[in-house]
Amino acid sequence: MVDAHDYSFFGQNTGLIVRSRKVTDPFIFLTCVRKKQDGTWEKTSQKEGKTIKVSLEEMVSFLAVFNKQFPSWKGFHRFKGEDTSIELISRDNSKLPYFLKIGPYAKPLSFEQAEIFRLLLEHMIYEKIANLNGFLNSIEKDQTDNEITSKVYIKEETSKSIN
Repeated sequence: MVDAHDYSFFGQNTGLIVRSRKVTDPFIFLTCVRKKQDGTWEKTSQKEGKTIKVSLEEMVSFLAVFNKQFPSWKGFHRFKGEDTSIELISRDNSKLPYFLKIGPYAKPLSFEQAEIFRLLLEHMIYEKIANLNGFLNSIEKDQTDNEITSKVYIKEETSKSIN
């Protein structure tokens, strides 16, 4: 298991970069870039393109669209006073069955790109959940006879009021 993931989907005019810096972070980053008129690509190092932070819950919503549980998902981010709409749509288009829109950036996804993105999301969600608060260690401690028994440990906290 690696700690970081970085994968890019580039088309003729728009690119999508998926980044996860640490398995312990409950989020990933999605960056969209465009090809400029001079033929070069926008550079994130020069604050070009659009980057959003995607939570675990939003990652699960993306999976629901990729798995055809929902036809689309819409979200909205506000960061440093800037508003960004996010939308993932499943379309009736055999060549480009998915469409991701992040603010003014639109990235059609082919079946192959969507499948790789879906598999990456599944993998990263599992990793991130497994590494939250030592959850993975709890699973490994419960191994018996080469069989993994998954248990979720919930620490119940109670508060007592003093009258």
